[in-house]
Amino acid sequence: MINIDADVGQSTSETASIKTLEVNNLKTPVTLDLPVTNPRPHDTYECAYYNESLQTWTTLPGGTYDQISKSMHCESRHLSVFTVLA
Repeated sequence: MINIDADVGQSTSETASIKTLEVNNLKTPVTLDLPVTNPRPHDTYECAYYNESLQTWTTLPGGTYDQISKSMHCESRHLSVFTVLA
């Protein structure tokens, strides 16, 4: 569930705020298919998420690169900002 608080006044100014939602420790992992733009033949790729507490990218174990779809397939038990690192 996402909670959105909105305060809409009768004046010309309107404000809305969205609270941060953390999704962790999922029973079933989420499958991610992340596109790889401009893949190079000898590069290796890893899925990663942005670790807010460390303020850096952290890699996810076990991702696989699909040459046909040019994407990385990975799984995660949390939702976050994800990317592919070369």
